[in-house]
Amino acid sequence: MVTRARWRWAALAALAGGCGPSTEEVGVAALIATPVAFIGITIPPLLLRRLREGPRERPPDDLNRALIGLGVSCLFSVLGFARASDAGDSELALMAAATTGAAGMLYGQLVWLLFDRDQPRFGRFALPTLLVFFALPATLFAFHRLMGLHLSRDVGQSFAVFVWALPNYFLVPSLLLFAIAAAVFVHRRRQAERLRG
Repeated sequence: MVTRARWRWAALAALAGGCGPSTEEVGVAALIATPVAFIGITIPPLLLRRLREGPRERPPDDLNRALIGLGVSCLFSVLGFARASDAGDSELALMAAATTGAAGMLYGQLVWLLFDRDQPRFGRFALPTLLVFFALPATLFAFHRLMGLHLSRDVGQSFAVFVWALPNYFLVPSLLLFAIAAAVFVHRRRQAERLRG
């Protein structure tokens, strides 16, 4: 019986050996999965912000940038569905949804922690993270022949390994980063409450 860990290594070996999906298939699957990636990008930072700040009243336009990003991610998904060649892409799209969601959790937390956590309004980091790590590379791969680039199969599979497979390994990188950030934020908040009280 093949364990889940062995299955992942087998999938990575297949990708590295050139047996995986074509560059176009990788791009189309990633485009279809962009809303899932966007949800992965935004939910953990929202939870971390809540842990850091505690319950408080937020301005009515607090989530506007995040909602705009969600709308843009849905447009990229429609583009992916329009480019999908047949129903055979659906299995790859489901795999892409799971893996881009996990990768989005990791990259979203990193970008928020590094660049955006002190902003009064939430979501400025979300759309650039989606575009840089998922949507623009996926669009390039899905339409590379139409653009006259003719990228090799290895390019798309490298994207799949580094953007999907490695950050997704049992969600460990994403959950570990979340646990560390959550512990730090809760500790700081308790210290601040002790100093005030």
